[in-house]
Amino acid sequence: MKKYLIGLSTLIFSILLVFVKKTKTESSPSSLEDKEVAIPKDSSTPNPSLAHSREKKQIEPLPFKGDIHRSKQIIQELLEQEIDVVSIYIEENYISAVFTSPNHRVKDDVEFLFDTVNQQIDYHSVSRIGYSDIGVNRKRYDAIREKYLANS
Repeated sequence: MKKYLIGLSTLIFSILLVFVKKTKTESSPSSLEDKEVAIPKDSSTPNPSLAHSREKKQIEPLPFKGDIHRSKQIIQELLEQEIDVVSIYIEENYISAVFTSPNHRVKDDVEFLFDTVNQQIDYHSVSRIGYSDIGVNRKRYDAIREKYLANS
């Protein structure tokens, strides 16, 4: 009986250790390729919004506010003000964020791609589960766009 309890305890501990390691790995990406919030550009789900896509859900890219550094600063500040943002990841020409809905705890990924050639910010968002987000990502984009454009 003692061996059985020790074995069971070891098994439970091992499962918890794997779970904690997986959660930690997903929440702290080491590089752009490894990070969880990278959104596939050719998603087969019908709900992604991509400013530079040719889909019917096409949205307008955001214009730069001054240079890339000022534009990134504004986007970062807007994201930090959002109550449902659980993580923000920043690189040279890229910002991503993970939003979590307060009611259902569903995660949505959002990307901002800073196009220095065209002086614009492409926006891409997708829900992690299901085939529809009931317009949540579009509403989020519209709210971010309004605040961004109002910012001087």
